Parts: sequence; C-alpha cells; structure tokens
Amino acid sequence: MISGVESNHVSIIVVNWNGERFLKDCLGALSGQTYANYEIILVDNGSSDNSVCFTRKNFPEVKLVALRENTGFTGGNAAGLEVAVGDFVALVNNDARPEKTWLENLIHPMLEDRTIGIWASKLIVEDPRVLNSAGDGLTTAGVGFNRGLGQNAAQFDASEPVFGACGAAVLYRRRMLEEIGFLDEDFFLSDVDTDLN
Repeated sequence: MISGVESNHVSIIVVNWNGERFLKDCLGALSGQTYANYEIILVDNGSSDNSVCFTRKNFPEVKLVALRENTGFTGGNAAGLEVAVGDFVALVNNDARPEKTWLENLIHPMLEDRTIGIWASKLIVEDPRVLNSAGDGLTTAGVGFNRGLGQNAAQFDASEPVFGACGAAVLYRRRMLEEIGFLDEDFFLSDVDTDLN
C-alpha cells in the first residue's frame, strides 16, 4: 500500500466488545474531526450486544470488521490494520471521545518531522477533570506507566518527548510499523502498547 510518498491519509481503528453504549459518542466524535483525510474502522470483537447493527444503521460511513470471537485489543487492532489504507494508523478506545481537533493536533507534528513514528494523546477523565495519561513512561524495572496519572490536566499542555504512547488514543506512522512490527500477539489486552513503545 505505501508508496514512496505518503498521502497523509489516516486510518482510525476502534476495537469494540459489547460497547454499544459508547459508540454514539465515540464514533460521533471521530466523524466530526477537523482533519478530514481519514477513515474510521470499527472492529467488533464478537459482541453479543447490538454494536454491529447500531454501527451499520447510525454510522454507515464506518468500515466495519465483524469478528466471530473476542480476539482482544491486539487481535482486534491487527484485524483493523489488515483493511486499513492509511499512511498513518490511529488507535482509539471505544469509550474515548476525541475533541474535534484531536487528529489535526496529532498529525501535524508528524507531517513536519518525518522521523517521528509515534505521537501520544493527552487523555483526560471527565469527572473530575484529571489526567489519565500524558504519554507513557517506563520504570527501570521495565514496567510501563501513565505519565501524570491523577494530576491536573492543565500541567501537561506543552508538547514534549515521552517514552511512548498509551494505545487508548495514539497515532502511528505506518512506515514505522512496517519496519518494526505492530502489536505483539503474545499480549491479549494489557502492556501491548508498552511493548510496542
């Protein structure tokens, strides 16, 4: 898929398992991004609720991949990557609601500096408004952690280099993924983003 020149197209992958209650807000927020060159891929991990029908009815523009069983965060995102056409790949949790400028804010620094392979999001818990993650860190024992967890979100407004990005809302350069690999299938759910970082 990737030629010598990137088209700046982004594939946003959302993995879902019995999360119908989140999809209106999540897919609605993603559908209203100010950066317009993107596709949304919903990978349903064998949900027993109405997630697939809800998405088909309310978000017909979303590319839907319906799996028969729950393949976890890793398997779901891998299935999404198989149908993704973008030069950039964003992962978004189904319970996240990105702001309108989220994708624009993530991709512009990566377009300006083509050596950047990962760009992290600032993740905020709404009530109370505290930080969940301002990128990921790594302890000397090799354990990943969310930078700024529980702190005032306003303290982390400046862009700065970090160890890595939380897979709940991240942008990857596809060329980098082709060089180093994607999410390791040895991980089903946890620590897979730390491993990739």
